[in-house]
Amino acid sequence: MVDNKITVAGYITQQLSISPKTQVEVTEELGLDKPNIVTMFKQGRTKVPINRVPALANALGVDPVYLLSLTMNEYMPDAWQVIQKLLKNALITDNELAIINIIREGSAGMNLRPETAVEKEKLKNLVGEWQERERKDIEALKNLKEL
Repeated sequence: MVDNKITVAGYITQQLSISPKTQVEVTEELGLDKPNIVTMFKQGRTKVPINRVPALANALGVDPVYLLSLTMNEYMPDAWQVIQKLLKNALITDNELAIINIIREGSAGMNLRPETAVEKEKLKNLVGEWQERERKDIEALKNLKEL
């Protein structure tokens, strides 16, 4: 679930660079007074408080469960392993739950799963289309903001 190659600081930096929001706007959405705290998050000099992860994810427009996984895995890996073991797959976002519900509705109670490489690739391609749409929406917002 978590990309072990990226740090929390690197992820925040990456997401801020593609966000249509300024660092000041993100800071305000976090309920913080000074934008330099976000700079310190980006530099890895200050850890993101766990209780601020949902607000930061919302401000950046990213998956809060992914950001939580990233922060916990980096800051408290032993505790995170215990939490993951106990909760198993209970950590899903509202959007993931919506997708699951669509699958459940469409499956009419059958226990379906992609089995072949082709089926799995089709599903990955669909997700890729959604990612591309999201990237275009973000870019359009950035362009509007620059006007």
